[in-house]
Amino acid sequence: MTKDNNLQQEIAKSIQQYQHLILNDINLGVRLVDDEGKLYTSELSKWEENEIIFGAPLEQRDWVVFPLPIHLEIRFITKQTVLAAHIKVVSRELVNEKLLYKAQLISPLAKKQQRAHFRIDALLDMKYRVLPEDQKMDESLKTLPLEDGKVVNMSAGGMCIVCAQQFNKEQCIQIHFNFLKRDFCLYGKILALGEKNTSNTYTHRMTFIYMDSEQENLLSKLIFEKQRLLIQSARQPLYKK
Repeated sequence: MTKDNNLQQEIAKSIQQYQHLILNDINLGVRLVDDEGKLYTSELSKWEENEIIFGAPLEQRDWVVFPLPIHLEIRFITKQTVLAAHIKVVSRELVNEKLLYKAQLISPLAKKQQRAHFRIDALLDMKYRVLPEDQKMDESLKTLPLEDGKVVNMSAGGMCIVCAQQFNKEQCIQIHFNFLKRDFCLYGKILALGEKNTSNTYTHRMTFIYMDSEQENLLSKLIFEKQRLLIQSARQPLYKK
């Protein structure tokens, strides 16, 4: 038996083991991760054997158009666990005014260790100021201008933001935002050069720095509370009898 046949058998075995669990989770979440670690939110449309069809992620209200073919990691977030595999996206098609991608599993599904911090999609107004290179945390920071931006997702360890300014890797900023009626002033370091969007804004991933345990615990608590509220809202009927 060839190496390729062995791989196909392992993929088929993992599908048989986990597909039912994934498809029967009413709160299933689907995430895609590219080679640079950028995370996208999608939704499952169809799954037959090792062929998966999923909806194009949205970014700034536009479909994300991947170059084809492309290899991605797909993560299925269920109530019980997170299952991940690698896929090869081979085609895309517009169906009923919705862009769908067709992909093939190229590795077996496997349980993925949860990340250190749970991440949630969010859309929050925020203000930021760019820190000087010496990063002195003193009263002089208040003299620096505040600029507007948006938080699009976050965890207790970092966040993804969108703003009109392009940041460089390892540049540091101060962020002000309100989340579930709590005001936060945090500091972050940019992880990579920002990606330009069609709206002439830039998307940046950042990790928090100078964050004490009290701030981290509070933000983590509020993020899980927001997730609980979202799940509760999704289970409500669209109308009352």
